Amino acid sequence: MHVLYLIRFFMEKIFLIVGICSCTLFGLAQEKETYDILSVSGSITDRKTGKALAIGSKISLQTEIQFGGINDKAILISPAKVKYRLEIPEALFAENRLVFSSHQLLQSVLSRSTPLTAVRGVAAALSAEGVSVKSLRDYLGVDTFSIIGSTLRLPVSKEDNARCKLTLAFDGEGTTDVTKVKLDDFTLSRAALNLADRRTEIKECFVMLDNGKETLPVTRICLIFVDEDRLPKEFAALLSALNIKKANTADNQRLLQQYCLDVYGNIDRKSLNDAIDRFLTSR
Repeated sequence: MHVLYLIRFFMEKIFLIVGICSCTLFGLAQEKETYDILSVSGSITDRKTGKALAIGSKISLQTEIQFGGINDKAILISPAKVKYRLEIPEALFAENRLVFSSHQLLQSVLSRSTPLTAVRGVAAALSAEGVSVKSLRDYLGVDTFSIIGSTLRLPVSKEDNARCKLTLAFDGEGTTDVTKVKLDDFTLSRAALNLADRRTEIKECFVMLDNGKETLPVTRICLIFVDEDRLPKEFAALLSALNIKKANTADNQRLLQQYCLDVYGNIDRKSLNDAIDRFLTSR
């Protein structure tokens, strides 16, 4: 009996040690796992090093980070080639917290399918068929519409430009006051919307069409202005993380189009293709 007791005692100790070692090794592996940074909007700082996160660098899964503001965010890609958003959830906005461990905030970036309207040339249809609630909704979408740079002239004919006007309504940043802007023409720009320098997106933007007789609701979108100088750096970081050589190929064009669709939502097709062509053909 004494021998059996000793055997059981030592077996329990061995299992306990193995369990502790396994947990320790798993924790160390998790700490060493690093994600490539594809995009940074705003200011996010690594608290340990004091350095700001930068496109093309890496971040540990357990890094303590500090945001400059609640709307700052980053896009990461894991060693398994899965894209993630690193941002403060709206549910935590009221807490006014700006310091977190990076693994607390990771949210998967869902892959979006290419809208059929984009394939069929919705921009051309808007110009040819004329401005209507339907044509504008098809062009802008009902989720997210992103503009590369600070200005985009919608593809609208001169006749429609004289006949119709767009009105945008949205909350002021950090306030509940509603701002209404009636555009002189079909040009969406930061200047026309009078956005603050740091503000790159309007989370809820209501678009309405004044056809001269009545004002009709068109769509509700998250309107984003994408830094056109940052976008090529994002493309380069993505190709590097995927170990893909930069070359003007159909596969690379589709890859970058899908990246922008997943991360930024609907974008004017001509603007997007022009940005990708400039990047892939540049030295």
